[in-house]
Amino acid sequence: MNEREKEEARTTANPERIFELVQRFGRGVQEEALKNPNTPAHVIEWIYKAGNFTTKDSLVARHRNTPEPILKSIIGTSIHLSLSESGDYYMPSWGAFNALISLLKRKGIDVEGKVEDTLDDTKTWIAMKQKENCDGVGLLISETKLMASIASSAGYSIPYASIMMKPSTGFTINSDGRVSTVCLKGKSMSELPKDIFQLEKLENLIIVESNLQVLPDEIGSLLKLKKLILDDNDLLEIPRSVGKLANLKELSVRGNKLTTIPIELRGLESLKVLSLSDNPLGSLPPVIQAWLGELKKNRCKVDIEK
Repeated sequence: MNEREKEEARTTANPERIFELVQRFGRGVQEEALKNPNTPAHVIEWIYKAGNFTTKDSLVARHRNTPEPILKSIIGTSIHLSLSESGDYYMPSWGAFNALISLLKRKGIDVEGKVEDTLDDTKTWIAMKQKENCDGVGLLISETKLMASIASSAGYSIPYASIMMKPSTGFTINSDGRVSTVCLKGKSMSELPKDIFQLEKLENLIIVESNLQVLPDEIGSLLKLKKLILDDNDLLEIPRSVGKLANLKELSVRGNKLTTIPIELRGLESLKVLSLSDNPLGSLPPVIQAWLGELKKNRCKVDIEK
């Protein structure tokens, strides 16, 4: 392969010749073919399946002839952003953003500038929070605008978007721009950030290995919660308000300092998994023991080993 084949792949209007070139030659020609507006859909699909180069997804995503199923495949199950400890963004999949932009353009919506604007706004916000010695938890609210402004407000729904922060911190945003999952690990906090209780659509709250000492009564206001994981913290009690979480399917408080559990937990009608192991639980009240027995009969997995 030489520069002549690359040039031909980038400029020829003959679709059969383009296909011949990409099949015969490797990465260099395939990349150039994806820059050729005359490259037909079936050739793009072949390159997408057979090609193996880092810019493939981005080039395929930007091509005007790329079939919509391929664009959706590039978007996949999520769009991920990574945030380093210094506050810099890393974009593991620009291809996913390009695919999303292409789909929106086909609907007559041009959001290319909006992507850059919202990224810049979010970076600025993070930098400000770092100057205030904020650990990034406040991003729970502000980061929703990133994908909400790009996808939801533009009328296209991706399965979900997530912003991952170090160490081991993550947020998941649903297609409607609402935060559905919060995962905080190793953050060393005595109590939960108040921002969390503003997340009306929150379904999964995971706080582990964070020295959490107090779970406030406001936890009972998160009525959409399906999973509450608070393992390996320093909790002394579970607030009675947890019993209001009728949609909760999994409650895990392993490795805390609980000596008893409130009878109000009997209100957890949807519970499928209950883990209380590795707590200094004393003799539980008969009503709680009876409830645990009922859970087991109803095929709820109960782990209460010390």
